[in-house]
Amino acid sequence: MTTNLERGKVVSVIYGPSMGNVGVVIDIVDEKRCLIDGPCGRQIINLKRLELTTIKLEIHNKTTSKDIYYKFLENNILKTWFSTFKGKKTTKENIYRKLYRL
Repeated sequence: MTTNLERGKVVSVIYGPSMGNVGVVIDIVDEKRCLIDGPCGRQIINLKRLELTTIKLEIHNKTTSKDIYYKFLENNILKTWFSTFKGKKTTKENIYRKLYRL
């Protein structure tokens, strides 16, 4: 299965200060970076720090953080993400890190 990077694709951050959070691709800056927004906050991030999912949102060109917030609520994106295997694994890792302060 191949997943392509495109506007509206939901991604998981796998490295950095926002590790374990979910976001949606707003814009592709260049071949190595993209602009994401969501519970991880709006940021330009390297593609090597992201993991693509199969979940996709319909977003427009000039989407605000408020619109993204309502899209996440409307489509139950977080519930869908945390019901997947990778989402459950990420939750367990975050709990472990908080318990042992790693």
